[in-house]
Amino acid sequence: MQQASKNPKPSRWPSPYQELRESNPSLVPMPGEEMDDARRSLYARANEYLEMEEKDLQLREWVRKEMETKGYVEMDDDMVRRRAEASAIIEETMEKARALLLNEDDDEETRKKMRALLIYDTEEEDDDDESDYDGDDEF
Repeated sequence: MQQASKNPKPSRWPSPYQELRESNPSLVPMPGEEMDDARRSLYARANEYLEMEEKDLQLREWVRKEMETKGYVEMDDDMVRRRAEASAIIEETMEKARALLLNEDDDEETRKKMRALLIYDTEEEDDDDESDYDGDDEF
């Protein structure tokens, strides 16, 4: 069994946060560090990302324990509904963003580049997506 501190599917931090995390693992500003609004915002977002990662780890550990003890995981209907609603909102927002990026007034070359970027972004994020879960992976 994996320890709670080890994420079986490590997440990639977005590069600005990763760079900050590598230079300052505590994610606490160093004394005397120059702090403009952008730098304060970067620290705040990096700490939010870290908190999300920790909560995800706790959820994974809870699921593992439930599976070990009960053989199944009981899900709250309200939580399942809220997650489904959130997913629908995210998908709707992504469709609107794609529509803005794939402007029919652009020349064919620009549209091809934008489509390629959208496909690349989608594929890159898919490694954290559980929608292709086949039942054999532990998570």
